[in-house]
Amino acid sequence: MKKTECKSIYDLAKISGVSYATVSRVLNGHSNISESARDAVLKAADEYNFKPKMKARKRTIGIAMGLDRVLNEGIYGYLDTILLRLLNELSGKSLSIEFFTQHNISSLQNCFIDGLICTMYNEKIAKFIERMPNIPVVGINMAPIPGCSRVYSNHEQSGFMAAEYLISKGHFKAGIILDSADWGNNLRKTGFQKAFAARGVQIDESLSGFLQEQSPLLLVRKIIESGATAIFLAGEGAVLPLSGMIRILCAERKIPMTTISMENHVASPHLDPPMTTIAQPLKQMVDKAIEIIMARLDSKNNELTEYSFDNSLIIRTDDTCHHIS
Repeated sequence: MKKTECKSIYDLAKISGVSYATVSRVLNGHSNISESARDAVLKAADEYNFKPKMKARKRTIGIAMGLDRVLNEGIYGYLDTILLRLLNELSGKSLSIEFFTQHNISSLQNCFIDGLICTMYNEKIAKFIERMPNIPVVGINMAPIPGCSRVYSNHEQSGFMAAEYLISKGHFKAGIILDSADWGNNLRKTGFQKAFAARGVQIDESLSGFLQEQSPLLLVRKIIESGATAIFLAGEGAVLPLSGMIRILCAERKIPMTTISMENHVASPHLDPPMTTIAQPLKQMVDKAIEIIMARLDSKNNELTEYSFDNSLIIRTDDTCHHIS
């Protein structure tokens, strides 16, 4: 039996079993619609690849990203590096872009996008994936999510590499500072501890902490006063504020401190002293996420995919902050 065509909102109304007026309200984002009616329209639109005519000229890719984090990280932190790459590569492919943040993510349900790239996840995105199973969704550096492909760096490896470098410099009492207790950071902490454990050294909890849980100044001071001779700054956004803080506190105590961090490609090479870093392949991960989206759009096959990327160690000439006489 020939499948019914869906070329207009009249066809969409007939297929979804609701009125033309209801379809119009769904497409225009009105809120006074029952969940069952909205679901019927959106599922039918997804199944028949229906898009309003105004959106039919270009494929549209959504980007879901926490705007507050982008603004708070400063220039060339983790998220804005990803965002700039996404905007540059997607616009170069003549794709339209719709940006979703924590402030407007509820509108995702009513937007007729062709694919979604996420660096954040919440119940709104989960509901979108459930309602629109034929639209490809790719997460960048995110934990496994049902119905979502993903690309990510090997976070446990990054922690292990940082610890291995510090051990090679003779540091067996090292601290680690992470952004938050999420999937990636917990893996990074695990890798860091494993490298020391392999040499019979246990990293005491007084030598680690999460920036979202306490004052950065108190956390740095705690680690220094616990006798650490080195610190791993396990987040790109932490490089500038924490490296200066460590330098000042160590100068007050007249002690040297070796630091290693995640790569901030603008700040890390120009710090005094320059910072040895662990670099995530952020641009390669973005390119792979776009490649997955484009392949799914061209093939109409929404098979889920995962890609893991290794990190790299960038050794710079001097990573020890000596006390100032």
